[in-house]
Amino acid sequence: TGPHNLLGVLVSGWIYSQQVMWPCRPALGVLASWRMNREAQAETAPRRPRILVTGFNDWHGTKENLFRCRDNPSCRLLLGPECLAPPVKRDGPLPKVLRTAAPHVDWCFMTLPTIWGTAEVCDRLSFDAVFHIGLGVYDRHDCILLEDGAFNSRCSACDASGMKCEKIIDEACGQVLVNPQQSAAVKSLHAARVGEGNFEIEVRGARPDNTYICNETHFRALQAVALSEGSAGRLQAAYFVHIPQPASAEDFDPLAQAVGEVILRLLPGSPALGAAPDRTNSSVSG
Repeated sequence: TGPHNLLGVLVSGWIYSQQVMWPCRPALGVLASWRMNREAQAETAPRRPRILVTGFNDWHGTKENLFRCRDNPSCRLLLGPECLAPPVKRDGPLPKVLRTAAPHVDWCFMTLPTIWGTAEVCDRLSFDAVFHIGLGVYDRHDCILLEDGAFNSRCSACDASGMKCEKIIDEACGQVLVNPQQSAAVKSLHAARVGEGNFEIEVRGARPDNTYICNETHFRALQAVALSEGSAGRLQAAYFVHIPQPASAEDFDPLAQAVGEVILRLLPGSPALGAAPDRTNSSVSG
């Protein structure tokens, strides 16, 4: 009786498929067609730019908490009110400016402890461009300083955790690391005014008196751009923006507007720069 039972099960299954599944076949065909159309649209749709923007946490009196954000304007731009640790939502004045001005961009915002090697946690190669921001203008409140290249050296100062690091960043590199296309981009903004004319842009080249963690961060970012260029990768540019403290304590909105304008002007493919750079003829010296 075993084979007869098995045959009955198979016949019953076939009858069920004809009675129940056959009416569903047109709907299944529509579903398959819809899926193919969605996949085709995904292949032809323009890729949304992915941009990373970072700032630094405090560095004085932070050995017990490297994530405090109170005194450093670069983290306050990203996070807003002072905090002992970054909140889940990065909703400071600069993210608001950038998200409003460029909603077509996938923005990522991070704050980093002010320690040697801190930016190595950033997966730079998965972004189209990287903008590192740090406090670096101390004699005025109306200047934004763009770095043109990075110096292959570290100063002897301790980081926020009290640690020092080797003097040379990369023994295999020369003294100065510069990307010619990025250099041309930042130089085109020298002496321009942003933030409703309240801030002046200054451009300075790599120099031995700028060798703290900001410089190391920018050096590694430029190396990431070189690696991406050599492998036809995604990362096209990496910039370092030095900022001042706000003119009025706790009023970060004017500074955010100015920094946001600088970032938007330097975005790959932005109207200020024209089309995205031709990767085939780019090089990095140093």
